[in-house]
Amino acid sequence: MLIKTVVCDEFCCIYLAAIVSDYEPYIESSAINPDSNFFSFNAKRKKEWITVRLLLSEVCPGASIAYEQSGKPFLVGTDSTVSISHTSGFVAVMIDSKSRNIGIDIETNLKDTALRVREKFMSVSELNQNLLHIDPLLHSLLHWTAKEAAYKAVGSSGDDFSADYSLSDFRCNSDIGFSCLMHYNRKSLVSRVFFSSYSSFVMAYIIV
Repeated sequence: MLIKTVVCDEFCCIYLAAIVSDYEPYIESSAINPDSNFFSFNAKRKKEWITVRLLLSEVCPGASIAYEQSGKPFLVGTDSTVSISHTSGFVAVMIDSKSRNIGIDIETNLKDTALRVREKFMSVSELNQNLLHIDPLLHSLLHWTAKEAAYKAVGSSGDDFSADYSLSDFRCNSDIGFSCLMHYNRKSLVSRVFFSSYSSFVMAYIIV
């Protein structure tokens, strides 16, 4: 199940797994007990749901996922905070034992969706600047995943990704990939976002 662990710091890790090809064996074997919402999901969403919970049972035995009214996940039975993301074929679960605000986002780099809709989440200045001189798709993905991760950590309903979040101080680091400063303008909050680029997806995470 677990295919990679990314250690963020001594209190926080990210766990990556490939999405299961079939969810039914796990339901039939009672390995996972789905809630009432599960049966209204389409097949793709059911596979993601199952994979996240199988991964959680492996890395954090005894914990279960519940959701705040806002939709933000939390772990029942532990003080740790959690953030979840999924994209084509993969899921990521980020867990912080220090109960900090955290956010993770993974997005496939095999489709050009982020590039085609970049005006929706990037400001004019961000669109016109490519300080790392990288591929336009990767440039768009860095902005999209960073802002999604920050929104999961500290965002509020109604946030405008192009206006309320801005990125600066991009750096390329051979060990961690890329990093940048995230400015959440609604709360005058600044924190660093870290990126990794894999063969099938780009990942961004933030710890506030």
